[in-house]
Amino acid sequence: MDEEYAMEDPTPLLDSASEFAYYPGVQNDAAAKDFLDRFPLPVVISALQTKAGVPGLENTLVACLERIFKTKYGASLIPQYMSFVQLGLRADSQLVRCLACKTVACLLENFNDKTISPAQLIIDHDIHPLLLDCLVNGNEQVASASMEAIKISAGFPEGMVRPTVGGLLCVKTVVSAIDGRLQSASQDLNECECALEALGQIGSSIPGAMLLLCMLPPAARHVINAAFDRQARGNQLAALHSLGNISGESRLESDIMLNSDAEENLRRLIYETASKTSELTPSGLFLSVLQQDSEVRLAAYRMITGLVARPWCLMEICSKQEIVNIVTDPNTETTKIGMEARYNCCKAIQKAFMASGKLGTNPALVGIATKLQESVSRGPYLTGKPREAQPVVLEALDDLRKKPDAQAEEVLPIEKLIAEAYSVIDKAVKVGTLHRNTGARRKSRLARRKKAVEIHHGWYTPAPAGATAS
Repeated sequence: MDEEYAMEDPTPLLDSASEFAYYPGVQNDAAAKDFLDRFPLPVVISALQTKAGVPGLENTLVACLERIFKTKYGASLIPQYMSFVQLGLRADSQLVRCLACKTVACLLENFNDKTISPAQLIIDHDIHPLLLDCLVNGNEQVASASMEAIKISAGFPEGMVRPTVGGLLCVKTVVSAIDGRLQSASQDLNECECALEALGQIGSSIPGAMLLLCMLPPAARHVINAAFDRQARGNQLAALHSLGNISGESRLESDIMLNSDAEENLRRLIYETASKTSELTPSGLFLSVLQQDSEVRLAAYRMITGLVARPWCLMEICSKQEIVNIVTDPNTETTKIGMEARYNCCKAIQKAFMASGKLGTNPALVGIATKLQESVSRGPYLTGKPREAQPVVLEALDDLRKKPDAQAEEVLPIEKLIAEAYSVIDKAVKVGTLHRNTGARRKSRLARRKKAVEIHHGWYTPAPAGATAS
């Protein structure tokens, strides 16, 4: 940074940065702008580069910048400082490298200028190789932060998996690094979950999916193994959604199937995984995930929706009546997103069944064919009408409101249902099956209905005047 930005005494900056970084509430755009009006980014960056020896300064400025870049206003400034991001990714300090990785993620997630593509900025400034170096050579925190940035970047159409020699070489190097991290002895579940999600984003494109399945050894094995492992729930959820991406659930119908080598490896990996479990067969694995909680079922529906275009998968599904019963039962799910995911899965199975001359004409499978057709004809919702479904939590709130002798503690189990509904909504937003604005409206609706019940029964106590929202 230029000498004009140098500070002789960093104490005022350190004090203000500490106040901003460790403020207990949410820091919004206005707060970020106010701080940067007093201490412009070049001043903060210069202090970070030249005053790192001041006790506590590096930790505080890194924490401060991280919170600034998480705001829309802060993210809007990142394109002007891509050279700082490059330097940060090469820094000796692990704290600064971690900040630079998180800054890349903030640029991709929070930058709103439609005239500039954040993913293209990453490409133009050759950020991917630097993220890869952080993944391979950084400490645990740096590796996790770089993995998150790589995962987000892979989700952009112009991101990592581009149909060019350079693009494919870059993603192959990244996948090899992720494969190495997943093979290591590290037990960091967050890093593992992020790595599985990154593989899923890469596998959502045809070139990416074929790379994951055809490299030696295939990186997709980590996804398939984790998808049917109940020991780490977060990893299982991430892996099921990633397997859905790899198998084509998020691609156009004409792009679901891969080349023959990739398809054979996908089939082989799933059968090998099944053979090492008590379920023994893929149909047993599919049933086991469909019998778990609503979040896991949602991910399982996506996975089966993609996989069922393969004849071997269709045969496995038809061999288990219990699977057909679950995906055709309109009462299986109680939330709108769950009903729609179940219906899409059922529709994909029915379409594959009708396209299969061998199975479609098998007299022994007439009952399954009829059941699938009836379920598709009913539509996704309990009434068969495409309207907003009444989640079980809303029904519970309505029942509590109508109860004349209701007690305040009766709202506690409903709060648990609300928390579960929030979790399902957040996951749906995260994987892209629900728009974030729609998710926010649904969460707000639940909160308002709960508040209305509390007011109705006289349980609601407004926050004291002047209380600060957290």
